Amino acid sequence: MSYAELARLVDAEAAAWPGGGERRLVLVELEATVPSIVSYLAALNAGHVVLLAAQGRAQHLIDAWSPDDLASRRDGTWVVTSAVPDGRHDLHPDLALLLSTSGSTGSPKLVRLSREGVQANAADIAEALGLGPADRAVTTLPLHYCYGLSVLHSHLQVGASILLTDGSVVDPELWEAMRAFGVTSLSGVPHTFDLLESSGAPTASVPSLRLVTQAGGRFDPAKARAWAARGRREGWDLRLMYGQTEATARMAVSAPGRALQEPASVGSAIGAGRFTVRDGRSELPVGRVGELHYAGPNVMLGYAEAPDDLSRGRDITELATGDLARLRPDGTVEIVGRRSSFLKINGVRVDVERVEQLLAAEGLAALVGGTDERLLALVVADQGDDDALAERTRQMLVKATGLPHHRLSVAAVPALPRHASGKPDRAAIGPAFDLIGAAAADRPAGSSTAALVALYAELLARPDATADSTFVDLGGDSLSYVELSIHLEERLGALPADWPQRPIRELSTDAPRRRSRFARVDTTIVLRALAIVAIVGSHTHVFRVLGGAHILLGVAGYNFARFAASATAARETWRRVWTTVARITVPTSVWVAAVGLATGTYSVANLVMLNWIFGSDRWSSTWRLWFIEALVWNLLAFAALLSVPAVRRLHARAPFALAAGVALLGATARLDFVDLTSPPGRGTAPAVLWLIAIGWAAQVASGRRQRLLLSVLIIATLPGFMDNAVREATIGAGLLLIVWVRTLPVPRPLVPVLAVLAGASLYVYVTHFEVYRSTDWALVNFGLALGIGLLAWLAATRLTARLGRRLHRDGSPAAADPEPLPSTPQEALR
Repeated sequence: MSYAELARLVDAEAAAWPGGGERRLVLVELEATVPSIVSYLAALNAGHVVLLAAQGRAQHLIDAWSPDDLASRRDGTWVVTSAVPDGRHDLHPDLALLLSTSGSTGSPKLVRLSREGVQANAADIAEALGLGPADRAVTTLPLHYCYGLSVLHSHLQVGASILLTDGSVVDPELWEAMRAFGVTSLSGVPHTFDLLESSGAPTASVPSLRLVTQAGGRFDPAKARAWAARGRREGWDLRLMYGQTEATARMAVSAPGRALQEPASVGSAIGAGRFTVRDGRSELPVGRVGELHYAGPNVMLGYAEAPDDLSRGRDITELATGDLARLRPDGTVEIVGRRSSFLKINGVRVDVERVEQLLAAEGLAALVGGTDERLLALVVADQGDDDALAERTRQMLVKATGLPHHRLSVAAVPALPRHASGKPDRAAIGPAFDLIGAAAADRPAGSSTAALVALYAELLARPDATADSTFVDLGGDSLSYVELSIHLEERLGALPADWPQRPIRELSTDAPRRRSRFARVDTTIVLRALAIVAIVGSHTHVFRVLGGAHILLGVAGYNFARFAASATAARETWRRVWTTVARITVPTSVWVAAVGLATGTYSVANLVMLNWIFGSDRWSSTWRLWFIEALVWNLLAFAALLSVPAVRRLHARAPFALAAGVALLGATARLDFVDLTSPPGRGTAPAVLWLIAIGWAAQVASGRRQRLLLSVLIIATLPGFMDNAVREATIGAGLLLIVWVRTLPVPRPLVPVLAVLAGASLYVYVTHFEVYRSTDWALVNFGLALGIGLLAWLAATRLTARLGRRLHRDGSPAAADPEPLPSTPQEALR
C-alpha cells in the first residue's frame, strides 16, 4: 500500500468518525492489519484520545474506563462501534494516547502521553537508528505494546515500509516473507532472541537485513556480544536500546557497531533527552550507581488511575525510571539493576519485597534483588553450613516465585549490606555477588580487581580509576592503548576485542585464559612498531623498506573509528579528537620550538602544523613532519564531517558506506584533477586523506563482503600512487592486514619490545631527524635515532603521569572499590 492510499483511507475514516467532531475516548484493539492501523491513525488524526489494548483482551479496560468508541475485530470483521452518541469524558487538550503499564491487573493504571511527545519520540528514534524511506520493518512485536508501536511510528515518520504479519520468529513462513519483501530491520525483546537461538532462525538468509534492535528488558551482555558478532559476520548491526512506556517508548539507543564492544551499555539519550543518576535528590557523578532519571519531550504527562484523571495536564517533567544505572563519561548508560520492588524474569513478575517477607517467615534474613535475567538473594548465615543454607533458600525461592532453578542465585553472607541510615542497600546485591565470584576464582597473580585498577591508574595517569572504570571512560586513546593492552594481555592472556569498553571489574572476574608461548597482539600495535623501525631504518640506510608512514596513517584511521567516531554524540567525538590531537601536537610543537627553530631545521609554519600550506614548493627539511600535519588536519576534518547532522545520521545508518565513500572520494586527490597533492609529492593532508579513511572503513567493516570491497579499493587505488611498485606493495600489505587480521601471534619475549616501540613511535618519528645522520656509521645512527625517541617518550610519560595525579588530587571522591587497593600502584604491580 502506498502512503497516498493510506492517507486517503485515514482521512475518510477520520471524517466519518462518530460524534460530530467532539473529542472522544477511543479504545483500539490494535493488530497488525491495515483496517486496524487505519482506525488507529484516523482516531489520532481526528484529535481523539486513543486507548490501546490487545485484541480480545480489553474488557477490564472497558469496565474501568468506559470508552466512547471501540475499534475491534468482531466475528472476523474490523468494525468501529460507538457506546454513546456524545463524548462522556473531559479530555485534556494535550492528551493523545493512553497505554497500560506492564503487569497491571484489576483497574489498570494508564500512562498519559501527549501528541507532541509521541511525535518527538518517533522522530528521535528514526534519527538515532538512521531510518529512511528505503527501510522496511516487520511486525514481530504486538502493536499495542509501546516497543512494537514505536516501530510503527518511527517507520511511518520517515516514509519507510512495514510488513504486517502476526507470524512468530520461529515460523519458516515469516522468514520467507522477510526474504520476499526485502525486510531491512528486525525488532525483539530478550525472549525473542531466545526463540531465535533455539529455533536456529536463518538471519543470514535475509540479505536485505541491515538492522536488528533489542529492548524490552535487560539483555545479558554475553548474549548481546554473541548476537553482535553474528551480525558482523552476516552483515547486519545489533542496536541495543532502553525505554519505558512512561517515556512513550525509547530513551536511549546504542551507536552503530558498539554492541560488540559495549554489550552492557544501552547507548546514550536520544534527541533532546537527558539522563541523570540520583541518590534521593542528589545528582551523582559519572561512574556512580544510583537511580536513573530521564528528562525529555517524550516523558509522559503522568499516570491516570481513574477517568477523572484524563482532564489533568502535565504532572511530571522528569521520569524516575526505577532502574539502577551508572553514566559513563561519554554519556552512555549502563543498567545494573532495579530499585523498585518488582522484577520481570522469564516473563514472571516478581515482588522482591514479598519474597523477602516469605523468607523471613521461615526465619531467614535475606535481601533480594536482581536483573531481568536472574533473581539474586543474599541470606544471612548463622555459623552453619553455608552451601546447605544457600541450597535450602534456593528451593524456597523456586516454590515462592515459580522461577526455574537456573534463574536463581543465592549466597550466604555474614551480614546484609546496608546504607548508613540502616536501611537495606539493594544496589549492593550485584557487587556483592561480583566479590563472591571473584574470591572463588583461581586467577594468575596481578589480575585481581585491585591490581588492575592500580595498573590503569598508573599507566593512564588516572588515580581516580575505580573498579567500574573502563579504558574509554578514563580518557584512553590510541596512544595509551598500546602499553595498557600489552600489560593486560600479559596478566590475563588473550583479551576480548571490546576490552577498552569493559569495566575493570569485568576483566578481572573473567576466568584465566590458558597461556602459550605466543601472545595475540592487536595488529595495529604490531604495525606501529614495525612501521617506525622501517622508517628509521630506511632513513639511516640500515635497510630500505619504504611506506611505513603511510601504513601508520591507516592505523590512525582505524583508531579514529574505534575511539572517536564511535561516540554517540558529535561533541564527544570532538572531545576525543581534540585529546588525541593535543597529545600529538603539543610534544611536536615543543620539539620544533626547542630544537627546530634554533637550528633552522623547521619554520614557524611547522610550529602551527601548516607547512603543507605555506611551505616551500620543493622538498626541504620543513617537509619532514608532513606525516604529523596530515594526520592532525585529517582527524579534525573527520570530526567536522561527523558534526554535520545529515552525515551523522548516515554514519548511524551505514558507517562503512560513509567511511568507504570518504576513502573513495579522497583517493581522487591523487589523480591531480586539481593541484592538491603537490609539491612535494604525496605529503599533503588532502593527498593522504584516503589512507586514513581506509583505516576508518576497516574498523567498521562487518562481514566478508565489506572487507572484500575495501580490499578491492586498496588494490585499485595504490598503483602509481608513489611511483614505486615495491613501496606501494608494502603499503598495500599493511592496509590489508588492518582490514583482515585483528590480532597477530607474537612470541612472548618480543611483546615488551613491540610495546615500547609502538608506544614511543610518535616521539621516535619527531626526534629522529635530528640525529639520523650524526655519524658515518649507519647502525650507530639507527641506535641513536631510536634511543633519543625512547628517552623523549619516557620523559613525556613521566610528566603526563605527574600532571594527571596533580589534576585529580583534589577531585571528587571516587566510588568505593570492592576490595582494598594496595598502598601504591608499584606495590600492586609487584
